Amino acid sequence: MAKKLPEILADHVLWETRKRGRRLDMPWGNFVGHSLKNQNFRQARLPGARFEDADLSDSDFAGADLFAACFDNAFLIGTKFIGADLRGSSFRGAMLAEADFTGADLSGGVLFDARPDVKAKNFATGNVKGADMRDANLTGTRSPGCIMEGAFLAGATLRGADLSGARLAAADLTGADLVGANLRGADLRAAVLAAADITDANLEGADLDASTGLSPDGERHFLDPDIRRLLVRHRTWIATAGSRGARADFSTHDMTSFSLAGFDLSGASFKGSSLPGVCMQEGTFRLCDFTDADLTCANLRNAILQGVTFIGAKLGHADLTNADLSPAPILDALNRPTGRTWASNLSNANMTNAKVEGTNFERANLTGAKLDGCEINAASTVGARRW
Repeated sequence: MAKKLPEILADHVLWETRKRGRRLDMPWGNFVGHSLKNQNFRQARLPGARFEDADLSDSDFAGADLFAACFDNAFLIGTKFIGADLRGSSFRGAMLAEADFTGADLSGGVLFDARPDVKAKNFATGNVKGADMRDANLTGTRSPGCIMEGAFLAGATLRGADLSGARLAAADLTGADLVGANLRGADLRAAVLAAADITDANLEGADLDASTGLSPDGERHFLDPDIRRLLVRHRTWIATAGSRGARADFSTHDMTSFSLAGFDLSGASFKGSSLPGVCMQEGTFRLCDFTDADLTCANLRNAILQGVTFIGAKLGHADLTNADLSPAPILDALNRPTGRTWASNLSNANMTNAKVEGTNFERANLTGAKLDGCEINAASTVGARRW
């Protein structure tokens, strides 16, 4: 009688630890939908195996043969692929918080398209520095539009890779080989590109705002690595509902030269931070704390600022056009609405000459706020407290 999967895996553990047993050898094996958390697949032979929708969280595939394997829509939270053969593999829709691809070969495969709005738990980033893919071989990888925000790709080989339109914000590409890579229209905001080889790489239309190591005109500039680290850990914290990563605390940080446009930093603390003139347009800052922060002339157009705290903040000449400062819904531990809300607080904030056309201040606390030159009548102030 054929052995069942738990017995096969147990035999493999014995083989891998040199205690007899038998190596897991299942070419084209079907693991679709299986729950295989914290399993030992080290050195297993699984070419062509199918892991669609499987939960492989915290499992270890180090050194495994996964040629042409399919991990579409799989949970790969904390999964290790160190040194694995992943040539031609596919990770469409995979959930990758804290995944480790150090030294793996992903050449010719289809990389990650993990979008937070596809499933309730769709994790696109990794640990302290994102999905760890140090020294990974991604030569010729086809991944237009992939999402690898915060990925740690230091020393990775991406020769000829198609990363057009890829989201690589805050990714670490230090010393990466990007020769001939297609990065046309890629989002490389706050990415680290120090010592990266971009010979013949296509960077047409790429967003290099606040990136480290290079700029379109060749100028070298630097970004505080602590800020980038905080950004990436916070993104993981959001994606995993607080189970991984850490809530970002930018208190007292000087972020003058940085761009937060389009970032989701909900719940982060910016107490006393220096953000004058910083672009935060269309970003999501739900329930953030900007107490005493300097946001003079900051661009907050169309930003989501629900439940934000701006007590004593400097918002003079800031652009809040069409920003949403309405109450934020309060969620429970399972990320479900509780029916309660948290109103925004701008008490004693200096909003002199701020632009507020179309801004939503519903139920916001504007007590003591300086509104000189601020056309507050052009905004929505339903239920707001002004005195």
